[in-house]
Amino acid sequence: MKENIGRKTSDKNIIIGIDFSITKTGICIRHLNNSETHFTFYGYPRPDSISKSRIELYDKFIYIARREDISNPEVDSSKKMEFAVRNSQYLADLITADLKWALTEPDTKIVFEGLSFGSTGDAILQLSGYKYILMDRLSQYVPLKNMYTYAPITIKKTAGCSKRGLKKNDMIESFLKEDTKFGREVIDNLDLFKKRGGKNYIELLDDLVDAYWTIKTLEEKEGLKT
Repeated sequence: MKENIGRKTSDKNIIIGIDFSITKTGICIRHLNNSETHFTFYGYPRPDSISKSRIELYDKFIYIARREDISNPEVDSSKKMEFAVRNSQYLADLITADLKWALTEPDTKIVFEGLSFGSTGDAILQLSGYKYILMDRLSQYVPLKNMYTYAPITIKKTAGCSKRGLKKNDMIESFLKEDTKFGREVIDNLDLFKKRGGKNYIELLDDLVDAYWTIKTLEEKEGLKT
């Protein structure tokens, strides 16, 4: 069963790992409570990016936000931009409100997975804009100097998955070897967390796993292991 969301003020050594995307943001929070390290996961799938049955599956084990937004329906350039700004504010406010318990703890750190090297095009520009809005909201609680970003290849190296040919499934398999409550729950329900055919994992799991590996990368690079 999922851990209770929201912690006591005794939580320390908090790191918030974020794999941000417009459709399926995954978040993992490391916090030390009663001398034990915990990892709490949050998922922010847009309703059109994942089935209702899979949302219900995740909701048994982690916190899943009930987003009400939709993909940008506008055609006119000005209207498209207006929708994107409002939608980015909506998502940023939703995430910030959910994470406030962790954001208000002393010396909380936040780590993001960066954009893929050499990425171009309107989709990347829009993703960057959404991410900056989120960072602005989070900076009301956590100073920018306590926010870190690592390239995807750096995070893959932390997971032991930087060799050519290794993909999302390998990142997940590496995560399942870690000792986390959510990882054990995925293993115990592996048939539900895999798509038909059993080769690939269901939507959102890779985003949650990437968020976890951003934390492990920050621990390694900054010497923040508990």
